[in-house]
Amino acid sequence: MSTSFRKTVVPFAVFALLILLIGSPVSAQTEPAAAPAAEAPASPQTDAEEPNKPGDPNAKYIYEKPSRQKFSRLYWSLGMLDLKDNESIDNFLQINECDIYKDYFFNEFEWKNVRESGRIFLGENKNKFPIRFEIIQPLFLGEYDLQSKNFEILEDYQIKETTRLEIFPNDYADVVCQDDGSGKVQQIKNYPIGVVAEFNRPLNLVSIPVSPDLAKYYIEEKMKFFKNLRSAQQNQENLYNTRDAYIFMHIKFFAYKDTYVNRDNYTMAEIMAVLEGFEVYADREKKLLLWTQDFRKKKAKPTRKPKDKKESAPAATQAVKPDDAATTEEEAVDPFSPQTPGGAIPPPAPAETPVQ
Repeated sequence: MSTSFRKTVVPFAVFALLILLIGSPVSAQTEPAAAPAAEAPASPQTDAEEPNKPGDPNAKYIYEKPSRQKFSRLYWSLGMLDLKDNESIDNFLQINECDIYKDYFFNEFEWKNVRESGRIFLGENKNKFPIRFEIIQPLFLGEYDLQSKNFEILEDYQIKETTRLEIFPNDYADVVCQDDGSGKVQQIKNYPIGVVAEFNRPLNLVSIPVSPDLAKYYIEEKMKFFKNLRSAQQNQENLYNTRDAYIFMHIKFFAYKDTYVNRDNYTMAEIMAVLEGFEVYADREKKLLLWTQDFRKKKAKPTRKPKDKKESAPAATQAVKPDDAATTEEEAVDPFSPQTPGGAIPPPAPAETPVQ
């Protein structure tokens, strides 16, 4: 997935993105116990899987992977588009129902029925479309500080006071339904190719806390790649280049703000968002968890406020407040099918007069 920070968004070598991070009271991570050298220490503990409960701020959510189809649905869920706009409905069907689009779009009499089916479908389902997404961004870790028990993030991958993040889906350069013959990335009218997540508070991530046992195991595992380099390549720079990690950010979009064209001439949707949490793994496959934070958790309130003690301000990496209004997993969306007898659109009989 391509994503990039720009100042307001920090230029990220590979965005790939992501972002993310900050919120309110962060729960303490569990230190993994020491483990034999041959085994990975236990990763920081996550909550046990439990069914969602209505109103539970710690409920489990589905975070979608960004795609052009998923973003097209996000735009409807946020009220960016108008059900009265035929072109917006036509282009939604082009992105999401390619076979139906190719079969019927170029017959205006048949397409009229398909369009109305799409209008009904969107009216009934737009509020069920996903608004939560998981964004992945590569990181590279530098030296481990034994005193602070933190890995430094290499300079080019640090997130410093960032409030905006450009996010592109993995398939942004793919042909949408059918090639338009331009040879360029297809930009479908009313459907921005990417999203700019705008956070209400700046995001800052320059290091990550990791227990010594887990850090030792991580370093030893990454050293296996370093030792396979030619001797001339075994230097400090390449050592850190083998220490890759990946941050998986959980973002909730909640309000459309604006649309603009970026410096690469791509149309982008600027959307207000909150970071609900993130996980840092040593690998893309999510096998070794290094650090995790959930900003949706509510801190238990004391029954009485201690005297002569002021509440401490949240840490810099806890700036985003949990979203109390968050809902649980997205509702199931009804499958789209043209509203015609038998689920198909028959051509008009010879003696019939098509409906205008």
